[in-house]
Amino acid sequence: MNIVGYADIRRRALDQMLARDMVRLRNPETGEYLHASGTGTVFGIDWSWLGFRRQAEALRQATLSRNEPWVFIIVHRDENEEIANLRSQFETECG
Repeated sequence: MNIVGYADIRRRALDQMLARDMVRLRNPETGEYLHASGTGTVFGIDWSWLGFRRQAEALRQATLSRNEPWVFIIVHRDENEEIANLRSQFETECG
């Protein structure tokens, strides 16, 4: 098993700070997320797209420029049922 670590603690802090602003794109009607490839959808977050708001807007503009419907809404990376369930389970177990 390889353990990946950060040689520079400042880089780790920057990565964590930037990660908190990341979002996912979810179809509110079906609950599916945009696939990581930017095309298609998936249930669950394992293979879902994850990026910043400006990237989500660029995807939306590209889709609309092709006269295709845009069905996704922006949700914060922590605003999904799987994360909420894990968080509540952790809080229950750890008090």
